[in-house]
Amino acid sequence: MRLMTYNIQSGRDAFKNLDLTKCEETIREFDPDILALNEVRMKTRDVGDTEQAKVLAENLHMHFYFAKAIDYNGGEYGIALLSKFPIVRAESIPVPSLPEEQREVRYEDRVLLKAQLSVNGKNVIAFVSHFGLSNAERESATALFEREISKTKDPAIFMGDLNMKPDDLLIQKIKQHLRDLSENESFLTHHTLTLEARIDYIFASDHFACEKIFSPYSTSSDHLPIVADVKMNA
Repeated sequence: MRLMTYNIQSGRDAFKNLDLTKCEETIREFDPDILALNEVRMKTRDVGDTEQAKVLAENLHMHFYFAKAIDYNGGEYGIALLSKFPIVRAESIPVPSLPEEQREVRYEDRVLLKAQLSVNGKNVIAFVSHFGLSNAERESATALFEREISKTKDPAIFMGDLNMKPDDLLIQKIKQHLRDLSENESFLTHHTLTLEARIDYIFASDHFACEKIFSPYSTSSDHLPIVADVKMNA
């Protein structure tokens, strides 16, 4: 089973040119079974009213669920999960908003996407999120994830742009629940043109064995995707 997480910068490439087909081509090349997308726009005026998650899902022949974080520019902005496996149920769980006095660094409301997938007859819980730029935002999002992951004993994965480097204390909290599949790798994912840090992640429970993980180079976005081949334990 192939997992992939990709911040698509709302369909803009590394040079800020709007071209969703480039992201689609990158995704198609690596052919994921389960795909997490960050920075997705649905019917916003700046992308020509395109429903980006729906377009990608239809073109790639995948199921999808979009989780709105905010209303934006006449439409919606958020994250999405695409899956070749049936999505049994899914929900958008808002990250608790911060009081005005704690808001900083381009604050925006965030969301945790939680979905139950039917993978060859087994339940898999998939989480997707895009954490904020300030530590207070990330603390709130991490606490929400910890509450939700504690509710399941099913195989689980968590993917997305968390805006934190691997040595961040909040990443260590997440690793108390799931393994960082890139932990022993040295690749960087952002910014595509300078490659300064890894802030994108695929985490998985011990139900999964990771056979391969890599971050292919592409200028289709300002982030590089991460791709992981995993096998679910019997």
